[in-house]
Amino acid sequence: MTGVQEQQYEEFFGGFFFDEDALSKDISLDGLDKELEEHKNYDVLISILANGEKQRDMATMVEGNLGHIEQDLIQDYIKDNDSLVLLHDQIHDCDIVLSQIGSLLSGFQFTLVL
Repeated sequence: MTGVQEQQYEEFFGGFFFDEDALSKDISLDGLDKELEEHKNYDVLISILANGEKQRDMATMVEGNLGHIEQDLIQDYIKDNDSLVLLHDQIHDCDIVLSQIGSLLSGFQFTLVL
């Protein structure tokens, strides 16, 4: 590994640095055949293996749709913000009125006891 590469890794990983052997090792696929054989009847796995490219396209499409839905929900929330503030104010006013009624009833009850 060249000095430039080492510096780039150090900048990217913040001083945590892999040696050259760790970077060049291949991923072991030992046991993959056994796992595929064990799970060969799983519909999800069959679908992914048969339609891998379609699945990636669908995942991208779903991710895009979720982004649009999220933006729509945010816009709905912003649009309804005024009515939510109004509702909050109305609830607060009702709390004040109910508190006053409670005080009035407590006074009336005290008067009845005398």
